[in-house]
Amino acid sequence: MAKYEFSDTQISNLVAFLDRSEIKGFREIQAMNEIMHILNNPLLDEADETKEKP
Repeated sequence: MAKYEFSDTQISNLVAFLDRSEIKGFREIQAMNEIMHILNNPLLDEADETKEKP
């Protein structure tokens, strides 16, 4: 599986582009929901995970 890194600005630009995209059908709604879920729930680095644990 490939992993990509995006800056906050790049994510904001991608969301702005997606906001202007016309959605025409159930599969496109599912795809948009999945993309938005991924953009709004980034993976945490192992270092970040250990910082959050008390």
